[in-house]
Amino acid sequence: MFQPKSTHVCTIGEESSGSFLPPLTPTSPLSFRCKRFLKKLILITEVNPQSIEYFRKISAIQDARRKQIVSGSWVIHPFSTFRLYYEMWMSFIFFICLVYMPMEASFKNMLPTNLNGLDSFLCTVCLVDVLMNFRTGYCANNEKIVMKPSSIAKHYVFGIYFVPDVLSSIPEMHQLNLFVNEEIAEVLDYFAMLKIVRILTFIQYTKRMFAFFNVKAFAFLMIKIGLMAFLITHYVACCLYFLPILFRHVKHNEFTRHNANPQSRSLARFINFYLNNSYSATSLVLGVEIEFNYKSPWITYIFCIIIYVIGKFLSTYVTVILVDVLRVYNCLETKFYEMMSQVDSFMTAHQFPLVLQKKLQDYYHYKYRGRYVNESRIEKFISEKLRKEIKYHDCRRLVNSVNIFEHLPQEILEDILSYLKQEIYLASDVIIKAGTVGDGMYFLSSGTVAVSSPSGKEICHLVDGDYFGEIALLVPKQKRIANIIALETCQVYKLERKSFKKVMDANKDLYRQILDQAKLRHSDTKEIERMFIKKFEEP
Repeated sequence: MFQPKSTHVCTIGEESSGSFLPPLTPTSPLSFRCKRFLKKLILITEVNPQSIEYFRKISAIQDARRKQIVSGSWVIHPFSTFRLYYEMWMSFIFFICLVYMPMEASFKNMLPTNLNGLDSFLCTVCLVDVLMNFRTGYCANNEKIVMKPSSIAKHYVFGIYFVPDVLSSIPEMHQLNLFVNEEIAEVLDYFAMLKIVRILTFIQYTKRMFAFFNVKAFAFLMIKIGLMAFLITHYVACCLYFLPILFRHVKHNEFTRHNANPQSRSLARFINFYLNNSYSATSLVLGVEIEFNYKSPWITYIFCIIIYVIGKFLSTYVTVILVDVLRVYNCLETKFYEMMSQVDSFMTAHQFPLVLQKKLQDYYHYKYRGRYVNESRIEKFISEKLRKEIKYHDCRRLVNSVNIFEHLPQEILEDILSYLKQEIYLASDVIIKAGTVGDGMYFLSSGTVAVSSPSGKEICHLVDGDYFGEIALLVPKQKRIANIIALETCQVYKLERKSFKKVMDANKDLYRQILDQAKLRHSDTKEIERMFIKKFEEP
């Protein structure tokens, strides 16, 4: 039987490659291949998660890519493949800069001289990043993508990042063999502290990298809080040592850092000073205490007060975030227990017997498994097609266990399953009572039921994948011929009479299978009942 394809395979030919660039030929020169490869890297792509987040559909991304090619511009699209991997690379660079540059500006007279190579490397990469920002488009207020070079340059130069980026990326003058005034050289070293303005950019790049690798939002939130706490504490620790040096520089015109005694450059000495300042910085950030040292200049006290206030806000913010995360994480359990509290109040108000109370509690525990979900609210805004697919997935255990469903195409199964209604029966519940008018048939998804004749003779047990109750729907004026009792908690799906008729009218093969099974069951039940009654009538 024909099975529909689970995925769509497009058979409409494209007039060019997926990138809309001129196709390669076996005779294409190397220069053309390289140029095409570089052009493809800077085009907007579906691979970049920001593209889908911004445009929300593939056709819009393809249209933007086509316009970018037609323009002939070599400006890098902010949602391109190159930008995706470049931001991953810069997230690592920014992290190293945010750790090393404040430390180098503050503890320069203690750090070993063999770290000068790292300083030159970071400054070079950051200067290249400045140039890259002049050639990369940007998203203006989440409304449009700006790709015009003059607008990009204006946006960057007059923004908050250009001046700090340039000043913090200037390498040390003596490494470039440039003999400048000692005062100017030391002031240029101080500018490395400005790299802190890129902490939000680092967090943003890290978030995009995690989104690309499908890292869960909760994991990113925990990592984000940890990184922010570390970098802020690290920066404050560096500032606590840096500010007195800056004060002496401004007030007393002292320049001692470049001419520091080589013996003072000790790793142990640096670790000792850094840990002491880190301890004080942690106290400030957490808002625990301020240790006064009356030998410190006034600017240190002002800085400590500011950080103390900011630390109070940060600790409160982190606390609120963590409480909110825990609340969201446990909200389903909380809602379940709120619902159960209402159920208990309802049972108490109506003075239900203990047996009934126990059954009602067992019902809700089985149905929700300790996590309340408002299914009707979730399904309210989804399409009918998607609702059918969800129903098919939800009933996959039933579909796999019911033999009459084995050879039905998925589309037909989705139609049938859309009519099914889930019901839960507890142990000893009577699902069907013999002699009553049948209003539907049942498919047993999980659990065990007992089938007995009207007189009480047990006929058989039905388990997962079995169905029952179809006889009363197939035979005109036929009432229920057997009792169906749950032996344990059972999950069944009910197909009502009117829905049964719609399904059977559209699926004649299925109707014949159920009819044959119903006739066999009807005759077997009648025969067992006749023999059971005859046994008791015999003298």
